[in-house]
Amino acid sequence: MKILFVEDNQPLAEQLIDALEEQRYTVELAIDGQQGWDLVQSSGYDLVLMDISLPKLDGVSLCRLMRVNGNQTPVLMLTAKSTSEDQILGLDSGADDYLVKPVSIHELSARIRALLRRGGAKSPPILSWGNLQLDPSTFQVKYADTLIPVTPREYTILELMLRNGQKVYSRSEILDRVWSYEDDTPREDTIKAHIKGLRNKLRGVGAADLIETVYGLGYRLNPEYYVSKQWQCSCSCLTKSQADLILEKLIHLAKRLQHPLCFALLNLKNQTQYDNLDTVVQQITDQLQHQLKPEDIVAHTGKGQFMIGIYGIPREAGLNRLNYILSTLNQLPFKGRNQEITMNISIVQYPEDGIDLRSLYRAAIAALK
Repeated sequence: MKILFVEDNQPLAEQLIDALEEQRYTVELAIDGQQGWDLVQSSGYDLVLMDISLPKLDGVSLCRLMRVNGNQTPVLMLTAKSTSEDQILGLDSGADDYLVKPVSIHELSARIRALLRRGGAKSPPILSWGNLQLDPSTFQVKYADTLIPVTPREYTILELMLRNGQKVYSRSEILDRVWSYEDDTPREDTIKAHIKGLRNKLRGVGAADLIETVYGLGYRLNPEYYVSKQWQCSCSCLTKSQADLILEKLIHLAKRLQHPLCFALLNLKNQTQYDNLDTVVQQITDQLQHQLKPEDIVAHTGKGQFMIGIYGIPREAGLNRLNYILSTLNQLPFKGRNQEITMNISIVQYPEDGIDLRSLYRAAIAALK
């Protein structure tokens, strides 16, 4: 996370910057309000930490200038005065919080974390993407409960990507958000080296392609990892209400990430011919779940009908996958029946055949008829 610190007291600034950089923040320093305003306009920051008494442009005026120009970056104001009038003046100027000097680094860190969570409502205290987890309070990175040792730069790159998982970050944007202008600015090849290092470490825990390259644009987190963790279910068969809830969320995710989603209905024909219908239904469900991917949804809705959601592929690919699965059913040693399994199948696609679960369900029923 990148912080702009506007402070004319050089010893205090150096002390706080060292403490914040130990907590994996990238901090840039402006020594007066005018320089702070110039940097705010030219660079993107996750938070601005500013003194209220600054040369050239005081903190109250700088904060007001930011808000008038539509900049809603969280602002934490520092003041040497503890009177309520000064605190009210700072908050009325648009500041989100304030601290009275002398500043405790522990309290400052807690206030910063709170503002970062508030400024990005989608960012939970522990950032996650599927089985990947990053804990800003301990600076630990884990994948499926396995600790991954990362360098400070690798940690900061991962945190940047996790706070907006669907965003594609160019190399130049990563440079701007992770390196301070006071650093010796590296070349873009340095970003490639850090991404390669992260991928090697993720490969060691079974997630080599968790960071994917969007050719010509940059890097992003692979959406498939997010989906498989969020919607994977260990139960042998979902109920219709459970499947409806998950499918609605998957449709929302497909809309947000502009991914396809297939919705299918399978009807077991001539149900009375089976000696034990419940056993056959359970075995069909097990086979569907075994051969589909973890993020795909399987539910038996009753009376021999199955509802299936397949995320991330178009209708034709989904139909090929289901046809292959169904072709193998009669080759398996099912119990409780002595006839071949016969099923009707229909498959529709979001958003071409429907933009919500209800319209997709209607389209699939029409296709069955």
